[in-house]
Amino acid sequence: MSQIITLTTDWGSVDPYAAIFKAHVWSRFPEARIVDVTHEVERHNLHHAAYLLGMAYPHFPTGSVHVADVRNLANSKVKLAYLGNDKRHMEALAVRYQDHLFLVENNGIFSMLCPDFDQIQEVVKLPVPEENVYQTFPSLTFFAPAAAALAQNPQMRLKEIGEEYPVEQLVKERLLKVNLEEKRITCHLTHTDHYGNIHTDLLKEDFLSVAGEAKKMQVLIPGYPALDVVLRKRFTPRTEGDFVMFNMAGYLEIGRVQAPLAYQLGLEDQRVLWSEINILFE
Repeated sequence: MSQIITLTTDWGSVDPYAAIFKAHVWSRFPEARIVDVTHEVERHNLHHAAYLLGMAYPHFPTGSVHVADVRNLANSKVKLAYLGNDKRHMEALAVRYQDHLFLVENNGIFSMLCPDFDQIQEVVKLPVPEENVYQTFPSLTFFAPAAAALAQNPQMRLKEIGEEYPVEQLVKERLLKVNLEEKRITCHLTHTDHYGNIHTDLLKEDFLSVAGEAKKMQVLIPGYPALDVVLRKRFTPRTEGDFVMFNMAGYLEIGRVQAPLAYQLGLEDQRVLWSEINILFE
């Protein structure tokens, strides 16, 4: 029995939202083990949430319950296709995917996390309860009861907590496209971590397909100084200079030895997320 519930949200760490959610889960299932992936997702940014949860969830045991509570609004920086008259994004879903359990809104975030829909085992729409409806905090209405029930019994059929939902009705959204050209890659800034490393959406296999045997690399972030970087297999604090390396999820990171590169460049502001990054090869 897993009993694990992870939380990935844009609730922030100042307000009591995370504590309130946990209290509602524990009131139903006191043995639940709740893990905060992060509550610092950029407000309403599904891409950021999908990147961070996508890095974390494969490391948890199967049967874990993953709550992703981020809502994309019409005025957010990254516009998604579903915004408009499509009301599916208001539906709360439970999805079993490769024996992990996800509680999400049908707003496209699941397709960013788990694009291979052939691996979906079950999908249900969570019902609106007759009482205890929290209009300003719908996660308490839908996700807290479902998370407690599934953590207590991860093997239960999802139809015990909701109405079966057709997979083809899941909203599909793609992450921004990485462009691969001869001696040039255009990718995007997805996250700046606590150490000042700059994360991108560039996967190792795509990088290597363009880099080849290149001896020199330069990273260009519009509005910032060009960076001459070297590719490293691991972090080596005794060296100097700027470098690129691949993280545990297989994405390229850009860093500076013994210095918080993102902070030095002023890139820690979440408003720069999904800015273009160009990598040139010689």
